[in-house]
Amino acid sequence: MNRFHHNQSHNGKQAIATSCRRIKVLLLIGSLMGVRIFSSHAEISLPSCFSDHMVLQQNDGSRRLNTSLIWGQADPGDRIQIEFNGKKYPRFPRKTPKSGQWEIPLSKLKPGGPYHLKITSRSSKKKLTTKTLSDVMVGDVWILGGRLDRGVPPNPSRKHVSAQSSGLRLFRSPGLTRDIHLSGGNQAGWVFPSGNPSEISRFSGVTYYFGLKLVEYSPGIPIGIIEIPLDRMEDYKGLRMVKIDPDSNLSPINDAADVAWTLAYRDYSHAKAAYEKEITEFQSQGRVVDKKPPTSPHRPVLLKQGIPDLPKGSKVLVNFRGLIW
Repeated sequence: MNRFHHNQSHNGKQAIATSCRRIKVLLLIGSLMGVRIFSSHAEISLPSCFSDHMVLQQNDGSRRLNTSLIWGQADPGDRIQIEFNGKKYPRFPRKTPKSGQWEIPLSKLKPGGPYHLKITSRSSKKKLTTKTLSDVMVGDVWILGGRLDRGVPPNPSRKHVSAQSSGLRLFRSPGLTRDIHLSGGNQAGWVFPSGNPSEISRFSGVTYYFGLKLVEYSPGIPIGIIEIPLDRMEDYKGLRMVKIDPDSNLSPINDAADVAWTLAYRDYSHAKAAYEKEITEFQSQGRVVDKKPPTSPHRPVLLKQGIPDLPKGSKVLVNFRGLIW
């Protein structure tokens, strides 16, 4: 009898140990596959254009720039709300559609920062998921596209970066429309040059110097520059133009573009001279040259006939002040 109870107790312990091992295996597999074992509620998914250090377009009261849109992906039926600078958008969240895609306009944004931007998702089962972005600024966002990504990257000293680029943020996008970010892979987020100078090499000289000059010409207004490569130029075909107010003063923008090209060309000239010197040394030593020469930067052209307006129903990446290429 005692032997029977001993075997029963031993078998019970073995069963418990086996169950524990199975649970551990399931948890491990779930974590590796990105599966939530105890909750089917997915996290809030944001495109890379909404990240720490980003710049939101300020609202100037015009029809084109009366709001700045935040958009992303969630589970169908979730209710999304954004808290930014002491306000909640919207006040009464609605359910996301079957597609799970949502967008929320932020209004009456004035230049300033840094702020925190908190996004909360409430599922139909009342489960909350939050995502918080830090060091968010409000200012002017400019798109630099096409051949402006050519040329050598800037290589300023750390002192130069810290002194002049505290109000500048940079972002490199594969395109201007949202579908590219929804279907494409992960892209790097916004770059804060004075916080991480090594990241500047990802951008062209024209992009970086144009941003610096805008910071200089617009004291107190943070500047965000989005750089888009040449092969995405077809995205611009959906943009129509709005006539500029005759009283608008665009000379600072033109000056910033000209100075940016001049400084970028200076960097290119130095890089070209160094390249030619290196090639000469290689050839004198009979070594094979396996290095491409630096490319000349393209001179930017402001859209003088107007600034881009967003056609009704268009799904452009973010709201922005203007576009040059």
